Amino acid sequence: MSEYQIIRFCAPTLAGLKTASLFCCDAPDEAELLGQLRHWNTSLAPKGLRMLPLRIWNGRALIYLYRPKALARDLACEDAACLLNGSGIRKSGIAMSFVPEDRLGMGLVGSMGMTGNMMLRSWRKGHGVFLNRKDPEDLAQRIWQELEVVTPSTSFPVRRMSGGNVQKVLVGREIAQAPAVLMTAYAVRGLDINTSYTIYNLLTEQKMKGIAVMYVGEDLDVLLELCDRIVVLCGGQVSGVVDARTADKRQIGALMTRMEGGKTDE
Repeated sequence: MSEYQIIRFCAPTLAGLKTASLFCCDAPDEAELLGQLRHWNTSLAPKGLRMLPLRIWNGRALIYLYRPKALARDLACEDAACLLNGSGIRKSGIAMSFVPEDRLGMGLVGSMGMTGNMMLRSWRKGHGVFLNRKDPEDLAQRIWQELEVVTPSTSFPVRRMSGGNVQKVLVGREIAQAPAVLMTAYAVRGLDINTSYTIYNLLTEQKMKGIAVMYVGEDLDVLLELCDRIVVLCGGQVSGVVDARTADKRQIGALMTRMEGGKTDE
């Protein structure tokens, strides 16, 4: 874990614009990683920051850099408490799915096959000590066939698949939950053009069904083509909301250099 990685992935938190940041890094030696974290925490503590390893597996680690005081303030908010215990979402009848940027760090378990990863979304529905594997297996088979996932079997570890096939599994699983809101973060980053268009078409199909799709991306051509409305962020703040049907790159580019609702960032 290098200083470059921390700055690259956690700059908004380091600057005090965000409460926390998540990132993945290589961790071939767990003891060495923990030693590095102790070193960084000694340096960051006087600045009101702390770093924790949330998960270490298969030579990779999920690291959480946060500001304890800001986190305590955020968690004290009534809306946050309602969201965390799920009552607010359940009471409102909203079903939500999320496709994270880190496919194998936050989205799927790399050592498990398609069926096992389908079960991650269904095990709470069980009514006994035994897990139901039939429904997850049926879903895995359906995604395998419909999205043309290249894998020898539904038990084949997903970490051994290509990035495009991993993303098909993740997106297919989240869409299968029949959400009212589908959130995606950089859904096609690092994918080949054919897989990218497969993902674009899946998201467009959901939008046409009336599902609210939140697409976080950075390719302006794709955003203008896929989206109905585009929210532009600058410096961790919303600098504008535009109609994608009438906006152009120049207008969006201008908003990308502004802060606080229109003040020029000089």
